Amino acid sequence: MVARIAVAIVAVLFAAVGPVRAAEPDDKTKMKAKEVVEQFIKAIKAEDLDALLKIIDVPWLHDNKVIKDKDDQKATIKKAFDDKDFSNLSAEIREYHTYGDVREKLKEDRREKVDEVLSKEDVIVMIQLDTGDGNKRRNGVLVKIKDGKAKVVGLAD
Repeated sequence: MVARIAVAIVAVLFAAVGPVRAAEPDDKTKMKAKEVVEQFIKAIKAEDLDALLKIIDVPWLHDNKVIKDKDDQKATIKKAFDDKDFSNLSAEIREYHTYGDVREKLKEDRREKVDEVLSKEDVIVMIQLDTGDGNKRRNGVLVKIKDGKAKVVGLAD
């Protein structure tokens, strides 16, 4: 009898709360993250280094390395533009997560690197990336919210 009551209570609570999902950032934060990610993708597709440098910041996570110097960051991005054609790049935003909500899901070595660029209140914007050569994959765009402004601080795959 007690077991049936406990199951009924759990069922009522679950129905009232719903399934537990990853927390999304608030609407204002989500809008800022969306805008900066759209600008980021547009600048990469155009290979516009000047536009890109206005919306990114250091520390910057690239290929599981944290770049702390703006000149090193600029050189890294310039090399990527020189090495690859991004003109056919397209991306679709899929979902938003606060870093604090997904932090524990990352492998420890990856989490340590992301900890250097994001705080728990910052945002990971998941995108479906199409490089234009048939290669599609999901990536996380790391967005730092500081002083009310959003800046991209890296990518995570």
